[in-house]
Amino acid sequence: MRVVCGVLEAAREELARIGYRGLRIEDVASLAGVNKTTIYRRWPTKSELVHDTLRTMLDAETPAPDTGSLRGDTLLIAQGALDFLASADGQVLVRMLISEGTEPDLRRILDVLRDEKRCGFRAVFERAAERGEIRSGVSVDLVLSTLFGCLLDRVFGHGAAPSSIDLDALVDLVLYGITPRTSQTT
Repeated sequence: MRVVCGVLEAAREELARIGYRGLRIEDVASLAGVNKTTIYRRWPTKSELVHDTLRTMLDAETPAPDTGSLRGDTLLIAQGALDFLASADGQVLVRMLISEGTEPDLRRILDVLRDEKRCGFRAVFERAAERGEIRSGVSVDLVLSTLFGCLLDRVFGHGAAPSSIDLDALVDLVLYGITPRTSQTT
């Protein structure tokens, strides 16, 4: 297990230093203090090593929150995303997305990891639908893209310090569009 952790940490450092395209198994092996055959036995391709490395960075298996309310759960999702964006790992991932996001192998890895992460978040919206907190037919992917897109825009597009972002206002704005409406007569 120590070898696996060492290799993943070395791969993480190399991704931060040089990105996906420049990552070489030989360099990861040297940094981890192992033979490259040790890496190839567990990760036959660079893509597989990067997938596992990014998965550890994203903590893709973290369970979705369950506070009993859509707003509470969404606030926790947004806070987790904001904390990640503020981290060194988050900045590495965003930099790779911007500079190498069209690289086919990297794009496949990122799509799989995004889908895994969002699968857990779907449970939040399924529970909310059962409680009558959202309208039927709401696209969870669109809601999450809106939420995460706003966070990315605030942090990287506007240079806002993550601590300065009003998550309550952002979550309320996003959720207003999916909550049931009472008909009003004028």
